[in-house]
Amino acid sequence: MSYTGPNETNYFAEIHPGDELFDSMKRQKEKLFSIPGSQYVSDDPHFTIIAARTADMNSLIDGLRWIFHWFSPFVYKIIGMEETMYPSGLVEARTVVHPGDIYKFKYVHFAAVETSRHHKSRTVMDRYIPSTMNEKQRENLEYCGFPNARDLFVPHASLGRFKPETLNEVRTLLEGYNPSGSYQAYKTIIWRLPTVKEDPNERPEKLEEFLFGI
Repeated sequence: MSYTGPNETNYFAEIHPGDELFDSMKRQKEKLFSIPGSQYVSDDPHFTIIAARTADMNSLIDGLRWIFHWFSPFVYKIIGMEETMYPSGLVEARTVVHPGDIYKFKYVHFAAVETSRHHKSRTVMDRYIPSTMNEKQRENLEYCGFPNARDLFVPHASLGRFKPETLNEVRTLLEGYNPSGSYQAYKTIIWRLPTVKEDPNERPEKLEEFLFGI
């Protein structure tokens, strides 16, 4: 496929969580659509490995296609859920990967970082707010366009981000949900993020999907 959209393009690349965890989390997300002020609830469940901006999407896709070819499907474990506060003040409900499996995600992450950083846009700084970041995040933003890269990378799949005052309702809706178990990751997906002007809901647009090892 040849990309023909805007030159300056916000994007993210993900590791698909595998069909079983994807379906499980999708069902939980559907319970949360009505939570006011939430973010990312409508997004498909995924593990983000890089989120940046490029001025050459076709070259980026070609590079990522080549590196993902060298990875094989892998099994990993989820050991529960956690809540994490973000600088925006929102709280994310997300999965916790078994410590012994984190390196499997990091291998793919570092390969994606080293490939995509050569295609980052000069305007990538405009996607984020550097003044809200710590020193390591600013270094990563300059290096590859993704603040939470390298040492700050934590693989997780999110159910969404929520205002603190809605957390009791979120917890009630998710009561009894436990995604702990073993899953297989077997593919990656690249998504384009439209601007608010293009799509007021900023719904991600799938560009490419790559099976590991193919």
